Amino acid sequence: MDQNWFYRGNALIYSLSEQETTSHSVAVWRIGQCGVFLKYNGKIILIDPVLEPIYGKDGVCRTHFEPPFSADANFSVDAVFCTHNHLDHFQPDTICKLAASHPNVKFFVPTGILDEIQECIASFADRVTGIRQGQQLELFQNISVTAVAVPHDVYRADANGNEKALGYVFYMGDTTILHCGDAVATDRLVTDVCKAGPIHLAFLPINGRDWVRESRDIIGNMTPQEAALFAKEIDCTTVIPTHYDMMCGNEENPLLFAYYMEHTQPNRAWHILRNGEPYLYTY
Repeated sequence: MDQNWFYRGNALIYSLSEQETTSHSVAVWRIGQCGVFLKYNGKIILIDPVLEPIYGKDGVCRTHFEPPFSADANFSVDAVFCTHNHLDHFQPDTICKLAASHPNVKFFVPTGILDEIQECIASFADRVTGIRQGQQLELFQNISVTAVAVPHDVYRADANGNEKALGYVFYMGDTTILHCGDAVATDRLVTDVCKAGPIHLAFLPINGRDWVRESRDIIGNMTPQEAALFAKEIDCTTVIPTHYDMMCGNEENPLLFAYYMEHTQPNRAWHILRNGEPYLYTY
């Protein structure tokens, strides 16, 4: 077992391929930061993937661990969603390699960032769909999604009012899953998520924010305590924390999130997943 991975490489690819689900269950794998695989009814959705190294301007790798496999590896994926245009959520190397090696994959991004990513997606623009806040799309049989505007760390929109950062609420059979991307907690976000719910499983960022990181242009998210309180406000059944482990200088201890969950709402389920660890959520 790799120090940072439960499964990686061919072992993870095999797990993605062989894991079965029922009408009442969804399979989940975290792959670092906000990267998540969801599998239901034979379809695999990948959110905020980082499958290639991230280097700084000085040529030094900015991540604590290597990706589980390359974007052009032989693995199954049917749709890719990106929540916003930051390198650890929309990574051009990953997206372009995915598009080239998986010609049937469809990509979904906030409409508000389409102009910013035109150069990257030019060769496969016909497979990229922009999605607006409040919009609902049918993806596959018994799988649909609704986009929710999220503040990172404030709401930002293009000239036409299209939000540049989105969370996604996936409806997979009887299960409703929120992937919040990057966000801070606000009354508006609670209201929008509750309208799209009820939420069974929520992926929430927990790395927080502070003046030191903001001075380095690192935009923050919910703190562990805020994420626990947000989970209570949206009344989700189960929570999985994200965005705490991959980027150097932007980490958080997920056990702080566990502490706040146990002390404020001990009857609400939560799980800290190792990267590449299969988790079968059953509703």
